[in-house]
Amino acid sequence: MDHLTFKLGRPVTRTTSQFIVYPAESPDAVRHAVRLGLASPEIADGLLSPGRIRLSLTATLVAQAAPGRPQVVALELPRPGVGLDLRQGSAAPAHVLSRFFGPPPWTERYRQAWAEIANLLRAGDVTDTSVVVLTAGEPDRAAAVAEGLILGSYAFDRYLGYRRKPSTERCVRLAGSVEAGEMRQLARRAITVAESVNFARDLVNTPAKDLGPQELEDAAAELARDLGLKCRSMTPAQLRKRGLEGIAAVGQGSPRSPRLIVLEYAPARPRYRIALVGKGVTFDSGGLSLKDGKGMEVMKKDMAGAAACLGALRAAAMMELPVQLTVFIPAAENMPDGTAQRPGDIIRCGSKTIEVTNTDAEGRLILADALVLAQEQGHDAIVDVATLTGEAGRTFGNVLSPVLGNDWTWVERLLSAGLTAHERFWPLPLLAEYREPMLGEIADLKNASQMGGYTAGSILAGAFLAEFSPKTPWVHLDIANTSWSAADLGYLRKGATGVGVRVLVQLLRDLAAESVGSEARRRPRPRAATHA
Repeated sequence: MDHLTFKLGRPVTRTTSQFIVYPAESPDAVRHAVRLGLASPEIADGLLSPGRIRLSLTATLVAQAAPGRPQVVALELPRPGVGLDLRQGSAAPAHVLSRFFGPPPWTERYRQAWAEIANLLRAGDVTDTSVVVLTAGEPDRAAAVAEGLILGSYAFDRYLGYRRKPSTERCVRLAGSVEAGEMRQLARRAITVAESVNFARDLVNTPAKDLGPQELEDAAAELARDLGLKCRSMTPAQLRKRGLEGIAAVGQGSPRSPRLIVLEYAPARPRYRIALVGKGVTFDSGGLSLKDGKGMEVMKKDMAGAAACLGALRAAAMMELPVQLTVFIPAAENMPDGTAQRPGDIIRCGSKTIEVTNTDAEGRLILADALVLAQEQGHDAIVDVATLTGEAGRTFGNVLSPVLGNDWTWVERLLSAGLTAHERFWPLPLLAEYREPMLGEIADLKNASQMGGYTAGSILAGAFLAEFSPKTPWVHLDIANTSWSAADLGYLRKGATGVGVRVLVQLLRDLAAESVGSEARRRPRPRAATHA
């Protein structure tokens, strides 16, 4: 019997539950799992109606498969329109989840369905005698099941008092027609990714009172210690000496000192050298260009890009992917104060000067500093992740996130990884016309501008960032509209979604799978997407 442990029903720092993987034909699988669907189901009552079959799940069958009274039985139906006849009895399960998942791609349907079971576990409606059954033959379904269970069982409850439920262990048994070793490997990988998403969720959900720039650095340093990685930081004075004033300017109105946090994962013989840049504004009041109260309510989430990069780094290091990563986290708190930067101030970022026309367009200022440093280090590509513009939500709602870049090869890689991971992005153009509005009269650039009376906010913000990575392939992910959920949606709990982690991990896995020395390995020149 093979055992895996993972966290179910609590943040990843607490409470393990058992995840048991059985070979499909083992005695354990026969004892503990009801295998229906394509595996010769009992057909009762013949044809219920044209094209419909009724499957019979009898108390005797359940009792033989799972001694005692199982709490959950999950069934994959062989085709659409299949009905389920549950015969009541002492061994009848308390909850039955039945789904037809259809042809590929079905992995997201699996995540969502198994998140329903996780909700039962999280709510305490199911005991540790739960029986959960996987009847499919495709190995990737084991990974989707594990992701759905872990993501769906997430709860950020560390601040609850008397309403907090006690921690309990839940046992989830997974059986299927996949070879046990392969299923175990896939499930282990999925557990790593899902727990890394929950790690990012925890960071974003933490109130800004308890997570400022220093605490974000502490979390990064602790992660580095746990994984044996390098972690360092640069102070505002050190950044100014390098001609980088964006981070210092954004954070100067807060008593909590800003900084640039840098982490490095350096495997032997890496196939790629990638820089991840994550926006780390731990609270965004807008500065002197103050937000209204409603707009400020969830601004602890303005460091979701930083959390996504840290989560992706965690997963990549634990999976030992052969891709070298340098993660840059520009961290600052944007507050109004007598020392805060003012609209009209001019700052320097590398070789360019910037007129600050709106202090609430602060994210692009701190990202610019990090992009300059990332480009200097000669990476094969740079990916930045940021809650950058409200325009992203006005364009795509909470379904898609915009992606922009200066090299279409790398934009396509991100889009492909997003489809696989089901974190969906849509490309926006970067043309020469979008550069003109940001050109300043008294400085090289303006940090906020409009275009002929229209905002074009997501594109203009991306065009601004493109100025600071002209020589290295660069991709920008704007997750302002998808980093936070206003309600429980499937495996997304209300609050932080952890978006960005899965797509970044999938991108890194795709790069790791490429052959060393292949055509794809050679760095493409920036083309086709910037100022053409």
